[in-house]
Amino acid sequence: MTSLAGVLLFPFLLLSAGAPAPTADDIATALLESKDYVEASSRLKQLHNDLPNPTWALKPLLDRVVAGTDNSEHLKAVCHADAWSDGAWWLEMQSAAYDAVGAAPGNFVRRYLDGNDCALLVLIYALKWPSESLDIIHECESTLGDALAQTDRDLAAIRSQVLSMVDLHDPAPRHRVIFATVNVLVDAWPPNRDDYLRWCKQQKEEGQSSP
Repeated sequence: MTSLAGVLLFPFLLLSAGAPAPTADDIATALLESKDYVEASSRLKQLHNDLPNPTWALKPLLDRVVAGTDNSEHLKAVCHADAWSDGAWWLEMQSAAYDAVGAAPGNFVRRYLDGNDCALLVLIYALKWPSESLDIIHECESTLGDALAQTDRDLAAIRSQVLSMVDLHDPAPRHRVIFATVNVLVDAWPPNRDDYLRWCKQQKEEGQSSP
């Protein structure tokens, strides 16, 4: 899957040698005990000098959900931070969510169906990422078609696994919510993709016609 992590190497992977990396439990506690972005940055820096802001906390927290070793505090910490973060956070959040959901969509569906609303937020961010990152991740180059075709396959795989877990006969509204949410967001991708391809074609034609 294509994400910011593939373009800007996730800082959490670059922790300096010597100091042990903080655990997901440590990171969750630091975020949950913070009232805003500034305090969270300070608490994370106390855990490790190479963790100066909350966006770097996303991967270890979401990785626990992917591995199925998370507890309720991990997703709770993600949503707690999301409530007071800015545009830079949302880009990182969407990117990290896309990687995590792509790796284990069923784990996030299961958390939501079990009552964890934050899991739905992560799913929403993940499925919005392809459309909202088109001009960030992809350049108008010869490999663009292959990259977008891979995104088509990724989203189809996510939708297939998510919907296989949904029971529309279940009286619980969560099944219908996730069914509608996933279909709406995945269906939004093709027109956004095609608009971007048309824009790239226009840019190329304008470039060729310039003196």
